[in-house]
Amino acid sequence: MKEPILKKSCDLFLRFGYKSVTMDDIANALSMSKKTLYKCFKNKKDLVEESAFFLHKEIKDELGAIYAKKLNPIAENFEMNLVLKRTICQSPISPMSQLNKHYPTTHEKLIDGEFDIFKKYVTNNIKRGIKSGLYRADLDIESMFKYYYILVTNLQDHPMFDNENYSKTGFPVLEYHTRAIATEKGIIELKKQLQTKR
Repeated sequence: MKEPILKKSCDLFLRFGYKSVTMDDIANALSMSKKTLYKCFKNKKDLVEESAFFLHKEIKDELGAIYAKKLNPIAENFEMNLVLKRTICQSPISPMSQLNKHYPTTHEKLIDGEFDIFKKYVTNNIKRGIKSGLYRADLDIESMFKYYYILVTNLQDHPMFDNENYSKTGFPVLEYHTRAIATEKGIIELKKQLQTKR
């Protein structure tokens, strides 16, 4: 019973925001009574927390499946970026920012896990990219990870950021990151990915 509620709740929260969506909205979207909804979740705070962790696990599982394919590091980044664009970037403002503002306890519980996952994939990606000659050998991996993490996690909340057009412009942040660390061989692979993924 819980899984379809969590899936629909995630969809509504990402599209309209954690604060705007009510328990009535969720019950109506699922064609169920609010009484039934409250049998599964004691209140909205409980539903928000469970849906946030549900989404977090879904994304983690998808990223893990991509990692298991052992693609070249640049192709891997593009595949992972597609997952994030399909989920997180459909939201008008950053889901993590919304949680921090309206549900800070849930945000605190999630943030450490998000950081650890991001660091694991990005640092491993950079190491493999250096080894394969796609990324420069002189990179400070820890710094590159931090720059990319800050850019990815803070861009969506910046007042100059145009989220409405973001999904129409390809992969600007990923392209920016890749050009900063790629060798000539890596730039060739980047151009190939840009042509096939657009």
